[in-house]
Amino acid sequence: MRKWLGGNWTAKLICFFVAVFLWVFIMNDQNPLVESSYELPVEVTHLDDSLVALDAPQSVHVKLRMQRNTMLQLRESDMKAVLDMIQADVGENENMTLQLILPPGAEVIEQKPLRFTVNVDEVASRTIPVTAKVTDDPAGDHGGAVTAITPNVVTITGPSSRVSQVKTAQTEIHTAGRKTDFDIVAAVALYDAEGNKVNGVTFAPENVLVKIKINPLRVEKTLPLAVQTSGSPAYGWRVDAIEIMPREVTLAGEKSQLDALSAWQLPAISVSGESGEVIRQVEVPVPSNGAATPETATVRIVLKAE
Repeated sequence: MRKWLGGNWTAKLICFFVAVFLWVFIMNDQNPLVESSYELPVEVTHLDDSLVALDAPQSVHVKLRMQRNTMLQLRESDMKAVLDMIQADVGENENMTLQLILPPGAEVIEQKPLRFTVNVDEVASRTIPVTAKVTDDPAGDHGGAVTAITPNVVTITGPSSRVSQVKTAQTEIHTAGRKTDFDIVAAVALYDAEGNKVNGVTFAPENVLVKIKINPLRVEKTLPLAVQTSGSPAYGWRVDAIEIMPREVTLAGEKSQLDALSAWQLPAISVSGESGEVIRQVEVPVPSNGAATPETATVRIVLKAE
C-alpha cells in the first residue's frame, strides 16, 4: 500500500479524475438533461368542509428539466400541485402559492401561475320551488298549461355569494305540434334576477317530471244574432218587431273570448224618423283574430203606428 502511494501519485490522481470525467461524460451523453412542459391538476387540501374556494386555479403550467430516463419513466402519480388552504380565511386570500410534488432531480424552469388570489366563501344551502316555462305555441290552435311538477322544489348548495344570486329554478317545455296532454322529464336550470344562468353551484334533483295539459286556443261557436235600434221613429210610431236572417252565426276565435258569450251583437240600426218598415243588410262583426259565417245578415225592423 505504501509502495503504491509512494509511487507516481500525481499521474495516478490524474488518471482517476480523467476516469471520473469520462464516466460522467458518458452518462450525460447516454442520459442527457431534457426539458418538457406539463399541465398539472391542482389539488385543494386542508379546507374546512364549511368553506369553499373560489377562483382557485384548476391547473398549473410547469416547464421541467430532468434526465431523459427519469422523464421516460414518469407516471401521472409522480407529479401534482397542491394548494394548502389550512390557513385560509373567508374573503380574499392573496399571494397563494402551490406546492409542487415532482420526481427526484426535476428542476422547475417555469411555472404559471406562480402567485394568485383565492376567494373563500362559506357553503350555503337553500330550497326553492321549480317553475315550468311553456314555449312554442303548438299548431296555432292549442296551448299548453302546466298541471304538475314532481318534485316541485330543488335544493341548491354552493358558495353563499352564488347561492344568494339564484332567484328561480326553471325548466323549459316545448309543445310545438302537440295536441294531446303529455308528461315529460325536463332539465332544471338556475337563473338570477336578470334571467342569466347561475353557475358554480350544485342542485338536486337536476330533472323533474312535468305534466302538460293541452287546451284549445281557438274554437268555433254558434250563437244567436242580436241587434239594437238607435234613435226615435217618426211621431206616433214605435218598434213592434225585429227579424234577423239568418238567426245564427258561427264564430271562430279565441276560446277565452267566445266562452263568455251567449249572443253575438250586430251593429245598432238607426230608426230615427222612420215609419212602417226598415230593412238593412249589415256586416257581421268578426272576433279578434277570428272569423264569422255568414259575413252579412239582413235585419227587418217593423214599426207600428200607435
